[in-house]
Amino acid sequence: MKFINDKCSICGDCVAKCVNNAIISGDIYRIDIEKCIDCGACVEVCNQNAIVEYVAPIVDDPEFNR
Repeated sequence: MKFINDKCSICGDCVAKCVNNAIISGDIYRIDIEKCIDCGACVEVCNQNAIVEYVAPIVDDPEFNR
């Protein structure tokens, strides 16, 4: 799953390239995870490197923090 970070310049290249209309434009751009097919077309056209892979935060493990 991908998301658009704050490096986005709102140029619209990703919106035009998305084959599934998964990028929602506005004051900030967002990726509709229900529509995104993870093809990477948006990543290829993003000159700002603002579209990145989402990595889930690590949950604190009390056993690890001893």
